[in-house]
This record gives sequence, structure tokens and C-alpha cells, in this order.
Amino acid sequence: MDHINDNNYTQWVERFLDAETTLDQERELYAYFARPDLPEHARRYRAMFGWYEGLESSGRDSDTPATSPVRLLPLRLWQWAGIAAVILLLFAAGFMLRPSVTDQGYVTEDGTIYSGYMIRDGKKITDMALISAEMDRINSEIDSHLVDIDSYMDDYTSQLHDEIMSSYDMDNPDVRDIVETAFTF
Repeated sequence: MDHINDNNYTQWVERFLDAETTLDQERELYAYFARPDLPEHARRYRAMFGWYEGLESSGRDSDTPATSPVRLLPLRLWQWAGIAAVILLLFAAGFMLRPSVTDQGYVTEDGTIYSGYMIRDGKKITDMALISAEMDRINSEIDSHLVDIDSYMDDYTSQLHDEIMSSYDMDNPDVRDIVETAFTF
């Protein structure tokens, strides 16, 4: 490949991005894009090549193309079986070591375990029956608020859709197809 110049720099950039350049060619690219008299249309690459120039590029010969330093080795069947066994052991150990549920705890609908106390009106409450009733009340209140929010969001989405659709010429079939494709909610 010829030396880099104002007419062929795009081919050099393509080869660089495809990892087909040698270390010497990369140095030539860095020097080209560091020039103060760089043409206007080539200046968009200056920051990128300045960043690459700052990276360490040790471990490569100047005659070989740049390659990725990460190389994954293929595993044999017995190695995969060993990995699966270790994962299974970790899951079993985690399951065996998890805290157990006591009769004193409150289990919510999503399976969250609560055991302890709560403070209401400045008083500490430890009776799990009262705590359970309060947790159920709070959960139902949150659910009703979520339903209200969901309804509000449906109304808002519908209004937004109507506003978007009304701002375009929907009589034109090409415009209608593009708008309906782009703004489907």
C-alpha cells in the first residue's frame, strides 16, 4: 500500500478499522492525523487516532497485522462438565446456606420475608399479626396507586399518539406509512 496522503486516507482508515494494518502503518496514520495542516474533511478522525496513539501497542511486530489480544481456547467435554459441576455446587451451597423462614416472620405476596418490628405513632410494634395486617394494607394501597399511574400513562400515550399523528399530512399514503411505522406505541 502506498504512503498515506489526502486522497487515500479513507482506505487507510478502513484498513485500520478492519485490523489489517501493521504497527508501522498505524504509526504513519497517527502521524498523518496529527498534522496541523490536515484537510478539513479528514479532521473528524484526528481525535480518534490521537486516542489510539496514546494506547500501549507493545507485543506486536511491525510486520504483522494488528490483532485482538484476547484469545479464547476451546474447551473439551470434560472441562465443560467440570464447569457445570462447580456451578451446581455453588447453587446447592447457596440454597443450603440461605436463611430459613421462621413462624415469627411475615411473607409478602412476592415472597419477601419480613421479621422484626415497625414503629407507628411513635410506638414499637412487634406483634406479627398487626405487622402483617399493616403490610397488606400498604401493599394494597401501592397497588391502587400503580393502577392509577398505569391509567394515567395510557391516557398520556394516547394523547401523545394523537398529537404526533395530527402534526403530519396523513392523507399522503407514503407519509402515513412512515409515521405509523415510526410512532407505533
